[in-house]
Amino acid sequence: MPGISIPGVSDKYKTNDLVSGLMKVERAPLVKEQSSLETYRSQANSLRKVNQNLTELRESARELFSFENPFNTKNAVSSNDAVVSAVADRNADFQSFQIQVESIATRDRLLSGEIEKNMQVPAGRYGWTVGENREISLDWKGGTIGEFVASLNRRGKDYLNASLINLSPGKQSLMLESLKPGDKNILGFLGNAHALAESIGMIAPAAEFPPAANPPPETLPAPQAAPSPPPQPVAAQGAADMEATEGEFDAVSAAGYPAPPQIVQVPPSPEAAPQQLAEQEKNTDTLAQEASAQGMDRQSSAQDTGGSARDYRPLHPVELAGDAKLSYQGIPMTRPANAVNDVVPGVTLNLHRGSDMPVTIDIGRDAVAAKSAIITFVGKYNQTVAEINVLTQNRQEIITELSYLSPEEQEAARKNLGTFQGDFTLNNAKSALLGIVTGSHRTGDGTSLTLSNIGISTRADSSTGYAESKLRGYLEINEKKLDAAIAGNLGGIKDLFGYDSDGDLIIDSGIAFQMNRDIQPYTQRNGIISDRVNNINARITGSETKIRQMETRLDRREAELRRTYGQMEATLNSLEGQSSALDNFTRRTQSER
Repeated sequence: MPGISIPGVSDKYKTNDLVSGLMKVERAPLVKEQSSLETYRSQANSLRKVNQNLTELRESARELFSFENPFNTKNAVSSNDAVVSAVADRNADFQSFQIQVESIATRDRLLSGEIEKNMQVPAGRYGWTVGENREISLDWKGGTIGEFVASLNRRGKDYLNASLINLSPGKQSLMLESLKPGDKNILGFLGNAHALAESIGMIAPAAEFPPAANPPPETLPAPQAAPSPPPQPVAAQGAADMEATEGEFDAVSAAGYPAPPQIVQVPPSPEAAPQQLAEQEKNTDTLAQEASAQGMDRQSSAQDTGGSARDYRPLHPVELAGDAKLSYQGIPMTRPANAVNDVVPGVTLNLHRGSDMPVTIDIGRDAVAAKSAIITFVGKYNQTVAEINVLTQNRQEIITELSYLSPEEQEAARKNLGTFQGDFTLNNAKSALLGIVTGSHRTGDGTSLTLSNIGISTRADSSTGYAESKLRGYLEINEKKLDAAIAGNLGGIKDLFGYDSDGDLIIDSGIAFQMNRDIQPYTQRNGIISDRVNNINARITGSETKIRQMETRLDRREAELRRTYGQMEATLNSLEGQSSALDNFTRRTQSER
C-alpha cells in the first residue's frame, strides 16, 4: 500500500528545495540592499566618531588659549607644608613671602569626668550655644546617655558634636565639641544642659575660680567632686524620644528653660587598681592646671577682643576655642579660622600647626598644570589622526601600530579599515591639522617657535631611526626637552599656543587658536561632518523603506510559489494514485482469465 503524501509537508517531490532555490535568486537584490544599509550605518557611525574626536581636540586646544588656560595658573609652594600650605588663584601675583604660625585656630573640646555607661539622662529642655549667633536646643523626653548623644548629633549638624569615649569596663566619658573654631565660637550651656555638664564633671561655675594669673591646682576640685545638686537616683526612662528646635540665638537666657533636673553623680570606679587611680588623679591635676591657665587667658582675651565670654570653667578641656595667631612678613595678626584668604590677595593660607620658624611661600607658574594640558592636547590630536588614518587607508599595519588599542578596539578598527579610502573631506582635515602642528608661530618676544622647539614633533626621538609610522602624522614627545622648555620659557610656550598679535587683548594666532578655528567648520551644527551624516542618514532611511517593500514582495512571492508547487504536488499524487489503481485493475483482470 503506497504511503500517504501530504503536499507541502512530506516534500515527496522536493518542492521545498525547488522553492528555496527560486527564492534565493529572487532575494539577491534584497541581500545587496541589506549590505548597502550596513555600509551606510557603518559610515555614519565612523563619521560621528571622527566628529567626536575633532570636538574633543578642539576643546583641548581651546583650553590652551582661553582665559582659563593653564599657563596662567599659579602654584603656591610652601617650604614646610606641615606648618602652612597655600593655594593660589589666577589673581595672585608672582611673589615670595614668609608666614610664621604661632598657633592655629582651635575649638572647644570639653571632656566630662567618669560616668556610667548605662547612665540615664532625665527629660527636660537642653540648650547649647556656639558663639553668639547659634543656639541648638533639644526637648528631651528621657533615655540613656547613648540615645541622648545620638539625638544631640542630629540637631548639632555643623555646629556641635557629642561622642562617648570608653575609659574602662562599664565607665565612659562624654566629649562635647564645638565644630567652629575661634575665640567668638566658644561652647555655651543653657538650662538643663548646664546642670548636666556640672553634674558629670565637665564644667564648674566660674565664680569658684578667682581671677588669678596662675591659681594653684588645689583651687580646682577633682572631676568627681565638681559642684552639683545632691545625688538623687533617677528612674529608668522608656525608649528615647525627643522634639528639638534649632535657630538663631537672640539673647535666650537660662530662665527660658525649666528648672534643672537632679542628675546622678557617679563616684570613681571602686574596681580601678590603685595605680590606675593614681594616674587618673595625676591627669586630673594636670588638666585642672591647664584649664585654669588657659581658661583665664581665653576669658581675658575674649573680653579684650570683643569675643564671647564663658560663664563657667572647663574641668577637662582637651582643647579650648581660640583664634589663630600668625605673622605675615613679621606683622602679627589673628584670624578666627585656619583657612586664611584675606592676608595675601589671591592666596589662601591653610594653617596646620604652630612653629618657631617662619615658612616661605613662593607663588609661581604651575608648570605641572601646563605640561599636563599640553600632553592631553597631543593625545587628542593623535587619537583624531589615528581615526582618520584607519578610515582613509586600507593597510593592516595602521592598526597594529596602534599598540594602545584593546583587542575589541582593534577588531572594530579592522571592520572600518578603508571605509572612506581616498575621501577628500577627511584627508583635507588631516592635512590642515598637520600643517598647524608643524608650522612656525610668533611669540611675544618677537621670535617664532615651533612644537619641535619644545620637544614635540613627528620625529621627537631620532634615536629610533627611520619608521614608516612616523610619516603618518602622529606627534611624539621628548619629555626631557619639554620639561626644560617649560622651566625656561613658559611664557613663550603660552604664546606658541595662543597669542594676541595686534594688542587688542584678543587671541588671534597660535597653534591652539588656529586649530580651534579650523576645526569649527567640521564640528559645528550643520557643519561639514554633520551635513555628511545627514545625507547618509537619508540614504539609511530610503534603504530601510526599500528593504521593507522588498521583504513584503518576497514574502508574497514565496507564498505564491509554495501554493503553486503544492497544487502541482497534489496533482501528481492524484495521477500517481490513478495509475496505481489502473495497474491493480489490470492485474486482477488478467488473473481472472
